[in-house]
Amino acid sequence: MTEPILLVDNDLSLAQAITNVLEPHGIPVEHCSSTHGAIELLQAKSYPLVIIDVVLGDDSASGIYIIDAIRRLPRAERPTVLMISGSGVEKLRGVDRKVVAAVLLKPLDFELFAKQVVATYRHVAPEAPPAPVESARLPVRVARTFCGSCGTEIPPWAAEVPAVAAEVLDREETFRVWLEMPCRSCGRAPREAGGRSEL
Repeated sequence: MTEPILLVDNDLSLAQAITNVLEPHGIPVEHCSSTHGAIELLQAKSYPLVIIDVVLGDDSASGIYIIDAIRRLPRAERPTVLMISGSGVEKLRGVDRKVVAAVLLKPLDFELFAKQVVATYRHVAPEAPPAPVESARLPVRVARTFCGSCGTEIPPWAAEVPAVAAEVLDREETFRVWLEMPCRSCGRAPREAGGRSEL
């Protein structure tokens, strides 16, 4: 079973974003928002990797306390640590670089962040998921759609509407929404003007 990493950050929206970025890579994430909660988890469980925000709540040194707790663990039980900092290097004075593998500065570039975390995780976790194999991709034929009234090209319903609706609407409802979208040239919607598509 793939071991989870521990994410310690009191910014819930950032924690959710980080989770969403990492879990598709097969890395389960356990989240904790407090210093004391994180220390209790680290004493009770074994994590191959821990990501810690330097500043947690009102205590500007709270992330440092977690590092101190990790340093007190037996060497064989210490996780690899990545730190996140939005406060610059001044908050990092006193950080034990023997414990902290890297410091990642905010705002995070999530693509680079994911690459760093995934590479580190695969290096330290005994049951890390293998790197995905790039499969051969078949060429995708893109449909073009034209207004039935003036002939102007309009976005095909399968490509345009999901940006707004796909997460909350099924395909039938998505198509109904597209039928009501007016042409940018003549203003007539596909429901009244019709249209044609071609590959």
